[in-house]
Amino acid sequence: MRHRFVAVGSSSSVEKAQEFVRTVSGNNEELVKSVRTYANYEGVFGDTDVSIVYIGTPQSHHYRNILDALNAGKHVCCEVSARLHSNSRPELSLITRPLTIETMFVCPQLKPRVF
Repeated sequence: MRHRFVAVGSSSSVEKAQEFVRTVSGNNEELVKSVRTYANYEGVFGDTDVSIVYIGTPQSHHYRNILDALNAGKHVCCEVSARLHSNSRPELSLITRPLTIETMFVCPQLKPRVF
């Protein structure tokens, strides 16, 4: 299985998303041109080429971002404090239950190389 970096969303602007892509790609122009950038997260969630979403927002936004991504049918990987979202788990479980077990990954202390 081959994974591709296909889209990035920013809560503030397309330019911020593009800046992120430049940074993580080491200014690889081919990659910068191939990654779609959005001025919001909904663009990423609605992108049909995106199957897995990594939530890298502040923890105060995790629940809403996870919920939106799951509702868009995306698999989710999120670095999250279990304490912070303990009250949210039942609702997230109801969304993920009809989907595959791999739909949501809660990864404490996960630090992906590119992030």
